[in-house]
Amino acid sequence: MDHHCVYYQKPLLGSGTLGTKGNVQMVVPFLTTSYSSSQDPPEKSFAICTLKKFSNAIEHTLQGSKFMERTLQLAGTQAFGKTTAWTDCVTWAYQHQHTQYSDNIQQLTAQIPSRLVTQEIYST
Repeated sequence: MDHHCVYYQKPLLGSGTLGTKGNVQMVVPFLTTSYSSSQDPPEKSFAICTLKKFSNAIEHTLQGSKFMERTLQLAGTQAFGKTTAWTDCVTWAYQHQHTQYSDNIQQLTAQIPSRLVTQEIYST
């Protein structure tokens, strides 16, 4: 995208996420560096959208579980009204599983058409 900005001499304010980090870069043609002229050091984290919607490698699963573990250790993220009744635990587990592996997948397939190729998803 930044090469189009340089070609057409238009400024660009680019932003993105990687894991829990955010970044912003201003590209002003012939004044600042563009994305293609600089290279970030490799990181061991993945974009949140990749972890939540497009996990396709074991590293994504591991990173996602680490993210969930850290989140659950934060104050205020624990469930209120914990129950010890077996039936309540089974009910919660069923509802959680249904949300994560049925509702979320149906929502994702409705949002992103199956004919869309991977490259098109990441370029938008």
